[in-house]
Amino acid sequence: MDTDKMKRRMLEMRARADERWARTDERRAKAHRLWAKSEERYANAHKCAAEGQSAGAAKAEEGATKTDKGIDAMVKTMREEIATARRVQMEQGEKINILIDMQIEFRQDLKELAASQKLTDRKLQAYFDSLRKGRNGH
Repeated sequence: MDTDKMKRRMLEMRARADERWARTDERRAKAHRLWAKSEERYANAHKCAAEGQSAGAAKAEEGATKTDKGIDAMVKTMREEIATARRVQMEQGEKINILIDMQIEFRQDLKELAASQKLTDRKLQAYFDSLRKGRNGH
């Protein structure tokens, strides 16, 4: 029995050791990935330094370029909207001026019509008066 206990204990120890080795292998693989990323960043930073920029400056420059493009697109859209609004405003102004001119002409025509109606009323009244008096003098 002592040997069985010892075998089990050794198997348990071996299993724990295998687990530790597996975790160690995972850590080692993660470290290799991080090292590869670090080397890539270093190479990029070295390249940027050779061009006279820091790695952060390169990213900032790229972000600023994207932002500038977005702002340019918004400004272009706003300019188009403003131009459209001005054109519509001018068209509406022209239409309002036409309506004002038509209103002035309408008022003038209405005054002329009122004067003509007064004249017609006077003539009609004179005709009615002449009918009442009669033609033969009575």
